[in-house]
Amino acid sequence: MYTYELRNGSKAQSVFLREVNIGDEDVLWKELLIFFMNVDPSTGYLKFLKGIEPLGFDPALVEEYLDCFKSDALKAEIMDELEFHYEQMESRERSDRFETIGVIGATGVYFDDPEDDDELSET
Repeated sequence: MYTYELRNGSKAQSVFLREVNIGDEDVLWKELLIFFMNVDPSTGYLKFLKGIEPLGFDPALVEEYLDCFKSDALKAEIMDELEFHYEQMESRERSDRFETIGVIGATGVYFDDPEDDDELSET
């Protein structure tokens, strides 16, 4: 295996190209999840995220949903449920949702924040 064949940002890259404890990465996604769930939406990006209507996943299956972050096999099981939720949508609604969630993590996207604009105009 050649290191240039590793997918950028993958766990394999972490193992082969730098000293990283994979357990630390698991702690990271858990801490970020807690942050996103509990932080007040004070920025334009957080307001955008909090403004997206969640799909109807079953709250009783939270443990399984969280486990899917750790396993591709479990991810495939939960993917079936995701596909079910999308099948329940009208075509236009599904298309709009894909467009909306496509913004998450996209580069070059600016979330207008009126507080930031006020601070810029004061300087």
